[in-house]
Amino acid sequence: MKSLLILLFSPALAILQFIPYTSVLFLMFGPTYFVHAFIFNVAMLAVVIEAFIKKEHAWLLVPVVWFGGYEALAVMNWKALEPFRAQIASQNIGAAVQFDSKRDALVIEQSEPIAGLPDRLLRDYSLNEVVISRPAGRHFVRTRRYLANTATCRRLGDFPWDEGRASAEQVTDDKTMTPIAGVCWINRSQRLDRAEVKLAATVEEGRFQGVLPYRTEVVSLTRAGRMVAQTAGAKVKRYAWFPLPYFGCFPTNSRWACDGGLWGETVAIQDKPIERAIAALGLNRSTLAERVGEVAAEQASEFDVSGPEASRLQKELSDFLQDDSAQIAQSYVNRLVLRSDLYKSRLPELAAALCRSAELNHPERAAALAELLVKLPAFRSFDPIEPSTQRAIVSHVRRARGIVKRDGDIDDPMSPYWQLVRLDGQYDAECRRLPECRRAVGDLPNTPPRC
Repeated sequence: MKSLLILLFSPALAILQFIPYTSVLFLMFGPTYFVHAFIFNVAMLAVVIEAFIKKEHAWLLVPVVWFGGYEALAVMNWKALEPFRAQIASQNIGAAVQFDSKRDALVIEQSEPIAGLPDRLLRDYSLNEVVISRPAGRHFVRTRRYLANTATCRRLGDFPWDEGRASAEQVTDDKTMTPIAGVCWINRSQRLDRAEVKLAATVEEGRFQGVLPYRTEVVSLTRAGRMVAQTAGAKVKRYAWFPLPYFGCFPTNSRWACDGGLWGETVAIQDKPIERAIAALGLNRSTLAERVGEVAAEQASEFDVSGPEASRLQKELSDFLQDDSAQIAQSYVNRLVLRSDLYKSRLPELAAALCRSAELNHPERAAALAELLVKLPAFRSFDPIEPSTQRAIVSHVRRARGIVKRDGDIDDPMSPYWQLVRLDGQYDAECRRLPECRRAVGDLPNTPPRC
């Protein structure tokens, strides 16, 4: 059947579309996606005409299979739409989260469906701070991004932040792209001192019942590890009544990509799940220009810790160290690390408390102590310390690190113990620089047997 030779034009065209130069020429003169549909359907009609002319009616089976098979697939595709719509509706849990920025921290887990969402929320909604959670290997690293006044921005460079853990950015007007005076964006990694409300999104692509191509987006809101709201949406492809195969190649941002399949109408089901999740949070629209003035008017730097506040922090630390079962609020830890001079004289006491917390399996307490200790420059900033005290400090830190390593938590940067390895390395390096300390810990095992 010579009419079937027409089909050879389709793979020949596809080869030319694979080649970037010829494909670009095709795009210049018009889309070639549906030329394949023209080739296939003209070939089938030509087979029908040739079969009747030559009276070779058995060949009519070819177009019957082509058109009949497609129509059967299209009917199943259409029938699957309603069950899929019901499935998406069942995934929507429309509860209000009652988010309060003074009490809660909004943690956005970065993924492709919500790329750019943190900046959009900060610029267009009544929110001056978000926490961005980015994947780093098997775990996530969190960065607090917030609007700060000029005094805070200027003081950012006065502290020995860990490398890459704090930076400031200029705030610009979206329309004019000119700098906005009096404020900046600060990106800073720190443990959160408020309740977490986490927003995460997942994408799934597939074929429902094997015949309905879909792409779903599910946005979940969780508080204290429990899901409180979920919004789901999808886009499906409803096939046309006539077979329209397509194929084409085109340039993308990073590579040359090709796409093909059966053409169909895109139908949205429960559209805009991200917008509905924002509504569930109860965030109101507010432009950045409306909020800048209030932040810029503040005179004090966030990093200033003095007077009554310094005294209160020292009292909280004393109460914390007196009771091995007590816990200090993360908000106090975040303020204390800004003034390590307030507690540097208590280095031996802090190290001993750290070791006991690790032995007693109090992870949150150990995390707070490790965070305080890692900000101290170990032995160099002190008056001469007795070798026995130096040995005890290094022993306590090594012991805590050894317990944690066996527990398997040390590789997770969000684990309560995540700073202990660095703390151990920091103190060990400091000790090696001081001959008296090096001699004092010379025979100390890598993991001492007790605190």
